[in-house]
Amino acid sequence: MKILFVSGSFNQGGAEYQILALARLFKSRGHEVFVFALTNYDFFKPFLFENQIVFHCEEGSTSKLNRIWNLAKFIRSFKPDSIVAFLRVVGISTIIARALSLHKCKLLIGERTSLELPKQDSYYFNIMRLTDVLTTNSPDKYQYIINRFPFLKKKTYHIGNIIDIKRFHTSNNQEHKEFRFIYAGRIAPEKQVMQLIQAFKLVLNKYKVKLTICGDTKFPDYQQEILDYINSNDTLKNAIFWKGRVDNMENFYQESDVLCLLSAYEGFSNVISEALASGLPCLVSDNSENRYLIEEGVNGLLVDAIQLDEVSSKMIAFIEMENSKFQIMRKNARMKAEELFSENRIYEQYYSLLN
Repeated sequence: MKILFVSGSFNQGGAEYQILALARLFKSRGHEVFVFALTNYDFFKPFLFENQIVFHCEEGSTSKLNRIWNLAKFIRSFKPDSIVAFLRVVGISTIIARALSLHKCKLLIGERTSLELPKQDSYYFNIMRLTDVLTTNSPDKYQYIINRFPFLKKKTYHIGNIIDIKRFHTSNNQEHKEFRFIYAGRIAPEKQVMQLIQAFKLVLNKYKVKLTICGDTKFPDYQQEILDYINSNDTLKNAIFWKGRVDNMENFYQESDVLCLLSAYEGFSNVISEALASGLPCLVSDNSENRYLIEEGVNGLLVDAIQLDEVSSKMIAFIEMENSKFQIMRKNARMKAEELFSENRIYEQYYSLLN
């Protein structure tokens, strides 16, 4: 099968990683794949080179209309059997490009957010009448779509994320002197990194612990605000390790004890999924999407991220937890990952929809 994967960019992000991981998965099964990016960022280019995936990036100076037209011309020349596009703007652009190309092929568009935006949703999901298949990685969003937009029921499917559970695996070396928390993801306001650091500061009043922060940003002012806050306090400065953009996250997970992710909202989180595969219990915002991955007291703890006292108390709960209980949490985390992230199952689900 010839499959064209359309991405908004190769910038750091869960949706961007997922569509590239899906391209790699289909390539590994013998399909001819090509990735077309509507804008030019380089974060995931090493991933593409490493997996020998052929790709094209539109230059940043190209107008939006020209990008769509160039995609249409590529569809006409490549003649794919199927097209896969993730995210809303990319999905709408691909619908237009397929129509302009006059090439008949199956189109699958992936919805990658759990947010419900009534006015925008009404516009967007009516446009989705023009796609052949609509997938969502969010079980809640799947129910929302088929309930509110019943005309999409027969073409909408829930498929989870792809996580490389061989790359992200548990570490045998768990001997350490200080408890280690880790944050991974975009440095963005909705991720509430500042709240995490403020709660961590409360923990430092009682325990000597470490916090590693990994992630890139599109919000330099927000990042600078956080760095200024850290550097203004010697205790924080000595306990927080700011790593910025990281390409080998699996190593950082294995050197940590607990993942902290206090996002104001999440879809199906890649970061939580990777941490579970690495055998890390997780401290995460209490929302329905996270509850799909994290069961309170089984493989992590859920928290009201706005309440700093509650966050710090649950961080301390991990620190004070008996080792035997903590090791059971680690095993449960890995078992959850193995249950949810089977590449064979995800491949078969997508293949049946595209074929």
